[in-house]
Amino acid sequence: MTRRDDAGRHGGTARSGRAETAAASMFVLEATAEMPRPAEKVWFVVADYALDRRWRSGVISAKSDPPGPVTPGSTIDEVMRIAGRPYRSSGIVTEVGPGMRFSWRNTKGSDSDGERRVEPLDGERCTVTMVVRVRLRGAERLLAPFVAPMLRRTLRQDVRRLRAVIMES
Repeated sequence: MTRRDDAGRHGGTARSGRAETAAASMFVLEATAEMPRPAEKVWFVVADYALDRRWRSGVISAKSDPPGPVTPGSTIDEVMRIAGRPYRSSGIVTEVGPGMRFSWRNTKGSDSDGERRVEPLDGERCTVTMVVRVRLRGAERLLAPFVAPMLRRTLRQDVRRLRAVIMES
């Protein structure tokens, strides 16, 4: 399913897919938006987890080891506020590149993975795409009708906030 992002005036789109098996429900969420800034400038923000608090909803703290732009094998530690409570997750950057792209996978916390991509359109504009895949298992699957729309909305809002942060700088 392809849907126009609520911030469609900025060229954003959001997609959502759902696959179910007997053991798990998986949601694939994607949000894309055009940024009126050079790709290298946007990549600087997208690839540094320490900057996530500026644009990702609910992030209390986020860091990668080593600090700075992600590298293959970087570990990620995040504390988020979800439903009013702190929630810690850990992950690893599984791949960086080609180009301005990286993939990650949670190692503690939710069963999820995803990627962030920045693709140049020309010297002054680029697109940013965020992809998140979440697997709900066991009794968690009962929450699927609530979790998927909430995550989809949050991802779209995060991309809009990223655009606002990029525009400020």
